[in-house]
Amino acid sequence: MNFRPEELDRMAAVLQAPTTSFAELVGIAGLDPAGDLVGADLRRVNFRSDDLAGFNFARADICGANFAQARGLDPAMFVGAVWDGSTQWPAGFQPGERGPDVSWADAWGMDKYAVSCSSRHQKTVRLRKNAVYHLLRWLSEGERGWPRCM
Repeated sequence: MNFRPEELDRMAAVLQAPTTSFAELVGIAGLDPAGDLVGADLRRVNFRSDDLAGFNFARADICGANFAQARGLDPAMFVGAVWDGSTQWPAGFQPGERGPDVSWADAWGMDKYAVSCSSRHQKTVRLRKNAVYHLLRWLSEGERGWPRCM
């Protein structure tokens, strides 16, 4: 896979960012929060206390995501999104009608690329949007720095 110079610059900026804020990382990556996250695989992302006003998670897989402390939530931003019992919401927040119960891979096909860390280990990554988007997701799951073998 070849990356354009501007994609490499954005990835480096995300990796070097002194923040774990998903909203800030989206901005650093140059993603449009109103469009680039529609249908995204955001399972288990912790949105901490980010202000998510203006974000659009329509049709996204947000199973296990943590929105409990997030601000700026509106039921309209979750139209058709898929969540489960492990998705955490702020007290009293009603996200609206849940989307169809299908996994991201089943709904959108399976694009997989493996990153070998050594001869014994691999980390498999699904790429559907763009490289910076997937780097953001990987970082938001708690990892920092370069890929570490699992």
